[in-house]
Amino acid sequence: GELVSAAKAQQIGLVNKVVEDAILSESSMAMARLIAAKSSMTVATGKQAFYRQGEMSVVDAYQYTSGIMVDNLLKQDAQEGIKAFIEKRSPKWQDK
Repeated sequence: GELVSAAKAQQIGLVNKVVEDAILSESSMAMARLIAAKSSMTVATGKQAFYRQGEMSVVDAYQYTSGIMVDNLLKQDAQEGIKAFIEKRSPKWQDK
């Protein structure tokens, strides 16, 4: 592959955010805090599904990830997330 600039990478969807070097560390830590505040089980499942579906056809990937989303919705953390959202409070993840 060829090297692309950060701006080009964002334009074509390889990255979702580009920041100046001066705020890179601060921005990275903010993103890390957002991820760390989520259910670690759900984040791990999503990451695994993301990489796994990359090896599949588009049709198979949609079918596979649809199943993953349904499975996640049946987990206790999903129910807690929905309940916390409705009650306007922070969720208490149990990784279940």
